[in-house]
Amino acid sequence: MTKEGEVRRARDVGHTDNRGSGKLIWRICAKCKEGKWIQLRAFSKLCHICFLTGRRGANHPTWKGGRYRVGYGYLSVQLPPTDKYYKMAKKDGYVVEHRLIMARHLGRCLSKGEIVHHLNGVTDDNRLENLALVNHKTHPHRTMVLLLQEHILKLERQLEEL
Repeated sequence: MTKEGEVRRARDVGHTDNRGSGKLIWRICAKCKEGKWIQLRAFSKLCHICFLTGRRGANHPTWKGGRYRVGYGYLSVQLPPTDKYYKMAKKDGYVVEHRLIMARHLGRCLSKGEIVHHLNGVTDDNRLENLALVNHKTHPHRTMVLLLQEHILKLERQLEEL
């Protein structure tokens, strides 16, 4: 039976990787109370798993607020599991910000068939006045109508200048 603080060579306790000649110490984790062989130079009172679970989310030193940019420039926001709109989040707890803004405006979760369209085409411009709720049938039509209206306004401005 090993005692806490006992030091042995790594190969003597079954480590066959390149740390075989290094020294390990038997430590009991302060959180999970499990005993493990760890490197002698390690100074934490927690095992590796308990140490990492305490450094998630806002507790991690490199936490940047739970927002990051995903494909095509969309912003993704992390929601806590207690949030009313958590059902819209992916497995990792993140939801794209423009869908969250529209859902909060409507006061309900959006279904998968509902599309939130950026009217000006700028995917990180998530102001409510720039968002429109469409479905798969109306999305191409509405997008084309808006593009044509924008083009007409541009041409009208050019005519006024002449």
